[in-house]
Amino acid sequence: MPKNNVNEWDTTTANNTDVGGINIDEGCAAANINNALREMMAQVATARTGDDAGIVTGTAGTSGNLASWNADGDIVDNS
Repeated sequence: MPKNNVNEWDTTTANNTDVGGINIDEGCAAANINNALREMMAQVATARTGDDAGIVTGTAGTSGNLASWNADGDIVDNS
C-alpha cells in the first residue's frame, strides 16, 4: 500500500519501502530517492497545514495545554 501521507509512515524502518508509491527499497533507481524526498516534503507540508485528516491539529484548551501522543501512539487530552 503506498504511503501517501505522514500518518501512514511506519515506525519500523524496513516497512517504509515507498513514499507516495515511489519505490525506495534496496536497489531502487537513484532518481527515486530525489522524487521520494520531494514527495516527503509535500506530505510534511500538508500535515503542517492541517490538511491531513490523520494529523491532529488544534488550539490549546482552557488550561493552556495541547493534546499529545502517548507511548502507544494514542492522542491524550492534557487539559
